[in-house]
Amino acid sequence: MSIKESALTAITAISNSDFVRAVTSAGASRRITVANLAKQIIEGYSGSSLAGSNQSVKSALDALKPQSIVSDTDLNTMTTIGDYYCVSSSIASSLLNCPTTNNFVMRVVLKGPFVTQILTDATKLYIRTQTSSGFSIWYRYDGTAMS
Repeated sequence: MSIKESALTAITAISNSDFVRAVTSAGASRRITVANLAKQIIEGYSGSSLAGSNQSVKSALDALKPQSIVSDTDLNTMTTIGDYYCVSSSIASSLLNCPTTNNFVMRVVLKGPFVTQILTDATKLYIRTQTSSGFSIWYRYDGTAMS
C-alpha cells in the first residue's frame, strides 16, 4: 500500500485502532493517535512540527494535497486515491475520457476492489466506477432541485 493510500485510510479510519494500524503501515510511530493527528492538522504543521511522529507522517499528509491534472491525461489512468484539479477549460478539453470541458475538481476513492471517480465543475457532478471490466459510463447530476 502506498503512503498516500495508507494516509487516506488513516484519515478516514472509523476507529483509533484502525488508524494506528494504517499509520503504522505508512512507517509512522504507534504514538500517533486520531486525536493527536487531528490536533496537529487543526493547528497546522510545517517542517517536522508533527510532535511524536516521524517524517513519514508528514510525507503521508503531503501526499494528500490535491494534484494538478495536466493536458492530454486519460482519466481512465487516474486510479490513485486522492484529490485532483483541472485549472482550465483548455486543459479539460484535451483530456481523454473526461465528461466536461470546464475546469473541475475530482476525487478518486476506493471501496473494496472498486475505484470511484467523483468529478464536479461549476454546475454539475459526475460519477463513475471502475470494476474488473473497466470504467462505467459517467453519470451526470445537474443540481436540479428535487421536490
